[in-house]
Amino acid sequence: RSNEYKSYLRLMACIRYFARRYLNSVTNETRFKWRIKCRSSHRSYGNHTHHSETSGRHYAKTCLMASSAGVFSFLSQDAQSISSLKKEIGTATMHLHQAEPHLAEENFRNALKILGDDLENRGRHSAIERVYLMDQLGNIALQLEHYEVALDLYRTTIEGLVANGISRNDRMITELSLKIAQIYAILGDTTNAEIGFMTCIAITNNQIAQGKSDVKTVQMIGLAYEGLGKLYVSVGKPDQAIKWYEHAIQSAERLLNLSDPHLSVLYSDAADVYETLGQLDKSLEMIKLSEDHAAKHMPLYTQRFTIKRADLYRKLGETAKAIELYQTLAQLSEERLDYVVLHEVKAKLKQLES
Repeated sequence: RSNEYKSYLRLMACIRYFARRYLNSVTNETRFKWRIKCRSSHRSYGNHTHHSETSGRHYAKTCLMASSAGVFSFLSQDAQSISSLKKEIGTATMHLHQAEPHLAEENFRNALKILGDDLENRGRHSAIERVYLMDQLGNIALQLEHYEVALDLYRTTIEGLVANGISRNDRMITELSLKIAQIYAILGDTTNAEIGFMTCIAITNNQIAQGKSDVKTVQMIGLAYEGLGKLYVSVGKPDQAIKWYEHAIQSAERLLNLSDPHLSVLYSDAADVYETLGQLDKSLEMIKLSEDHAAKHMPLYTQRFTIKRADLYRKLGETAKAIELYQTLAQLSEERLDYVVLHEVKAKLKQLES
């Protein structure tokens, strides 16, 4: 878990090694190339006198007992540390679920202190259970918008997983790479974000080619494509962005269940990019796909996509269609007591009438 733990292991291994050699040397002096030189048939240890063979066995037994005691003592301390870490992470998560991020901060800081040695050693000596908890703490850091800390935790988690024998192509590491890329995108570090998304796409494409196209893998590649699309939109490159959204949609339609609600979001995002490019007809086509898909698989969001369609009719100069849609939406919102949508639609109708 740390340099201290590494030293413990080395010390205990040495004690056990010399205990075994001492036993063997007493019972069979010719087995090794060294000798235990005894001036007499008796040897004194402290206040006790023993026969040389007995004293050898006593010494070996003492060494082994010291070794076991040291290891159990350290493991006991480590178990307490993990228990404390779980408690802090669990409490912080509870506060976040209750929309109390200010209360989660203290538990988050406490958990960071517990993981101090792990972070200092980049997770290279961390047990797998601590590595998993590090990942969870990274998620909390992300929710609290401590982006730099989240990056550090995720990167250390990857090193910890690798140190515990997990391949760098493992899905968990790919997920962490995706999170890291998303954080870089939030921080405006376009280069590192682009590299992260590209790496994730390369690994997941390879996994899909090997027949590992389960839902999680497909979702990951879709998120990576989508991440690149959003990244290029943010830096004013919608022409590149749309290519990645098209990849994301094709991948999702081919590999995901067609009832997956994420498809509606992808269609809508692609519609936004086409609108930015001035391709309003193509944007309208995509938003209709989004609206139809949502009506079947996520009806609560259908109104949002319908508002977008009405907005596009306005831009295309088809005012009559836009007004008809807004009026339908107003009536529906009133029936459902959805006053947020009702207020928005009425404001748009007022603009058109004026």
